[in-house]
Amino acid sequence: MFFTAVFFISLLALPAQAEISGIAFERDLEYDKAIIQYRAEIAATEEAFGQYDFSLHAPLMGLARSQQQQRDYAGAFASIQRAQHLSHRQGGVHTPLQLEGLEIMTQIYLAQDKPLMADKQQRFAYYVSSRHAGPESLEVLPAIEKLAQWYTKTGQLQRARELNEQGIEIVESHFGENTIKQLPYLQQLAKLKRLQRVCCSTRVMEQALSLVENNLEIPNELRATTYLDVADAYTISGDEDNAANYYQKAWGLMSPIVRQETFATPHRIVFSRPLNDRRSISTKVFRIEQDMFGRRDFRQLNRGDLLTMESLPPQEFVMTEDDDNYNVRILDRTANRDFEHEPAMRTVGTPFKFLHKQLLQILPVRFRHDEVLAEVEMEFQFEVDNEGRVHDVELLTNDAPAKLARTMREAVRKSRFRPRMEDGILVTTKNYRLTQKFPK
Repeated sequence: MFFTAVFFISLLALPAQAEISGIAFERDLEYDKAIIQYRAEIAATEEAFGQYDFSLHAPLMGLARSQQQQRDYAGAFASIQRAQHLSHRQGGVHTPLQLEGLEIMTQIYLAQDKPLMADKQQRFAYYVSSRHAGPESLEVLPAIEKLAQWYTKTGQLQRARELNEQGIEIVESHFGENTIKQLPYLQQLAKLKRLQRVCCSTRVMEQALSLVENNLEIPNELRATTYLDVADAYTISGDEDNAANYYQKAWGLMSPIVRQETFATPHRIVFSRPLNDRRSISTKVFRIEQDMFGRRDFRQLNRGDLLTMESLPPQEFVMTEDDDNYNVRILDRTANRDFEHEPAMRTVGTPFKFLHKQLLQILPVRFRHDEVLAEVEMEFQFEVDNEGRVHDVELLTNDAPAKLARTMREAVRKSRFRPRMEDGILVTTKNYRLTQKFPK
């Protein structure tokens, strides 16, 4: 009896020991060893408790993560699917236990250039969270924020706006219409409006400003962040006086370290802007349409159609906030579009982002290969004045194709920056440098 009990306890200990070792190898980026260790744990657990025991879930997910890192995508999918089956047995079809697997599948589909499948995983993850927490509960807010971020980074801006508006409604219903918990959603709405080039990001931030100024107990850090976002919105709209006022208010609330981090150099602001305005306004483009009876007619394409028409040169640019945006734009299914686009389009470039197929129209044949384009780095030097406007754009590198250089100069010239500050005063920055890249 004593021997049997000791043997049973040792079997119970096997999976836990293996799991710790597997995680340790994974944390040390030794994925080959992690895969071996996770498989050993899975085998020991199956032998002890059977192939449907839920304790298999953790090592299966560890195995999937390690297989993903090794680009064994088929193996990772198989591990995730088995883990999902166990999670469904444990918590039902809508259990949040499957969320990690959905995130890994998203990353795999992106790596395989299947953005619509990645989008499907993100939307299903939100559905799972919503069903589990309740669509109007506070617990669903992290899922709303996560999906809104996904939509923003994949160009589904209208959907992102709707989710942020939903977040505002939820916090208002729980905390009242004057709650400062609206601030993160208002800040994101302002950025989305600038990316969509619709009116008016300043009005959104003025709403945020009203919340801040009517809540005297707000921490200085949050108040300063709000003032910065208000000022950025005014900078993009061209209201330099109001922008300067709120930059100075933000400065006054910051510690010396934060001031240095925020204002030591010009800072790029998220927004989008069309290129070649005059030419595009005067150009009329038509396409042949055929109705259900086979009758044909010409329809003039509107501005929205032209912006994403892949046979044209770059029509717009997006100034990104960071460099980890996904290189894909998924067309908003909620947008009113009847022009026949592909549902997903590739984008390229950082910090200035363009539609990939439009960029190809201005590139020599040799540069249309991803490997060659990825080697292009364009360093610009220019002046950022105390209103955030750009002057005297100079390209310092000379190995870029001529048409690409002209397009980039135009994009840089039309960009706007948060100005540098010294002693609370906005100042001009000469010889500011920015490097444009086109990673795969």
